[in-house]
Amino acid sequence: MDRKASSLASHPELDKDIEELLHGVTRRTAIIFRGFDVLVQAVEGQSSRISFEGSGEISAAVPVTRDGYFLTASHVVKTGQPLSLVAWVEDEERLQQAVPRVVWSGEGSAARPDIALLHADMGKIGRFAMADWPDADAFVVVTGSSAVALIGMRLDKASDLAKYHGTAMGRVLSVSPVRGTDRGHAHRMIRHDAPTIRGDSGGALIDLRGNLIGINATVHPPRRLAWLPYLGVPPIALLGVSGSYSRAVRPEGDWLDDLIEEDRKRRSRAQRRSGVHVQ
Repeated sequence: MDRKASSLASHPELDKDIEELLHGVTRRTAIIFRGFDVLVQAVEGQSSRISFEGSGEISAAVPVTRDGYFLTASHVVKTGQPLSLVAWVEDEERLQQAVPRVVWSGEGSAARPDIALLHADMGKIGRFAMADWPDADAFVVVTGSSAVALIGMRLDKASDLAKYHGTAMGRVLSVSPVRGTDRGHAHRMIRHDAPTIRGDSGGALIDLRGNLIGINATVHPPRRLAWLPYLGVPPIALLGVSGSYSRAVRPEGDWLDDLIEEDRKRRSRAQRRSGVHVQ
């Protein structure tokens, strides 16, 4: 968490515009609760409050359409635990809770990307627009630190570390060629050095205009080294690298658009059969 805060504090361009960007992308990043009983309640004169009890984990999801389609990591939804999704409803300026439906998941095949598409009926939500491909060494931001969001909600206050829900900054290290085009899906991997931790899965990797580059998928070093102090900075003697890196996955735009449109048509047909009005 100190590395996350340091990545912001040391950024040469962290001015008022960047701070506004961080506030905006933090608010738009949704939270996924796995295994918790969750209650969202409005607090008079303040923003909504999230209460939860039980035992589970918290991850993130990223809205990519106004009608409730979200991207997250497929390993977030594979557990079989009950899911609750809490997102910011832009038009009504409040948080809303829903039970998401898994439209597509890459889980179950090594050739598939660690990404999942969810849908939840929540009204009109703020969304992330897709970014152009970043250049190597371009500045990027990650969102979705569930660990810090959890601390902020438990303590009912915003500490310096919880201010942006663990948002961090770094640079792009590499972008892979398109993968999986002959398997019914298409994606790329983006390697970057913005600090991430367990709980960031499903959050957004964005450019400095607030546009979505990809979804947080993998934190390095692997979990078997989680006992090391300062997770994310593995000693050179053990891993032969100086620093940490993470991977984000991005679905190709045409493939994702087709996937969403096919699901909209299925929903529309099902709603017409049941006599439900389609929004």
